[in-house]
Amino acid sequence: MAVLFFSGDEVAFFDGINDTGDSSEFTGITAPFGPSDTIEIEIPDQYIRPDGSFDPNEVQFTRVTVVRNDVRHEFEVDSGSKIKETGGDEVKEAGDTFFTTNDEVGPPDNGPFAGLSSGKMVFSTTSTFSSGQNTTIDRTQATDNNNDGDTSDGGEAADAQFNARQADTPPCYAPGTLIDTVRGLRPVEAIQPGDLVLTRDRGPQPVLWCRSGTQTLDGIARQGRPVLIKAGSLGPNLPNADMIVSPQHRILVGEAGQLCSVFHQEAFAPAKGLTGVPGIRHMMGRREVTWVHFACARHEVVRANGCWSESLLLGPIVQRNLTPFERDQLIAALPAGDDTKLLNGPPARQCLTVGEVRRTITQARKRRPVAA
Repeated sequence: MAVLFFSGDEVAFFDGINDTGDSSEFTGITAPFGPSDTIEIEIPDQYIRPDGSFDPNEVQFTRVTVVRNDVRHEFEVDSGSKIKETGGDEVKEAGDTFFTTNDEVGPPDNGPFAGLSSGKMVFSTTSTFSSGQNTTIDRTQATDNNNDGDTSDGGEAADAQFNARQADTPPCYAPGTLIDTVRGLRPVEAIQPGDLVLTRDRGPQPVLWCRSGTQTLDGIARQGRPVLIKAGSLGPNLPNADMIVSPQHRILVGEAGQLCSVFHQEAFAPAKGLTGVPGIRHMMGRREVTWVHFACARHEVVRANGCWSESLLLGPIVQRNLTPFERDQLIAALPAGDDTKLLNGPPARQCLTVGEVRRTITQARKRRPVAA
């Protein structure tokens, strides 16, 4: 059984869809889930292709579960319920950014969602929803799938960004990344709890927790693969050496000389959203990668290979990947009384979505070629 994970604010009930060109407008939105909720949708293995991809137009789903405050709430799904994309034909070098249920999903009999009405649901990778507000989603997000630097050619088509094997990888660094500490530059894999890293906002801060692991990349779609940030791609000498990060890892933009001509306000941008910038791309040739991450008492802006990036934000995605023993260890290491959903939150900067980052880059490219 394959399980796709979404943040709660990326999922909503809707009454209608209006397709207009490359966009779809969702109307009658009911958004009962929050960003700290986790939504799981289960898909039987028989619908998954050997490379992990699947066509939403052909897929049945068997379960929708909402996890809130560590309690699982299972929604009612009829046998044979299907999911589907909207928007018609494939678009060259564009991946659809959402799918919907073709059948209604019902609320649980008990718990915080018991009073909801049954309805069709939308799951998005680029947008969030608010109750009562119509939401328009760009369905044909430009993607340079063949990595030739051109998103307008016919090099290939991608009919969906959804992949059942796409790693739910928390923000991480690859070994060899040099982190600024009070003892000078240290490889990220050498950092241990108690080491003092230099942060942009609060000076030296102790590392409370570290973790590393190896990820096999066979069958992982482009969007789930490591991101290479070439030296100088964020700005002059930023980073000062090539850097490899996980696709969800957030990079500081709009500040400290990092892509300030593109982003005019400081924010964190997920690395996979920056692949439209020259010198930043997914790494397709690797068979596996080792990831290292570290957490402080708060989410911090730290310097890696000379550019500003993030320490680990201990949110739902990270916690889903922990064993119960690891989670107990982590909670014990953090100051008492922290929120159990964002153990060391809130985020140190506004966190942009992939869609927001890509749209900003596209708008900047219309004004001038995107460069640091």
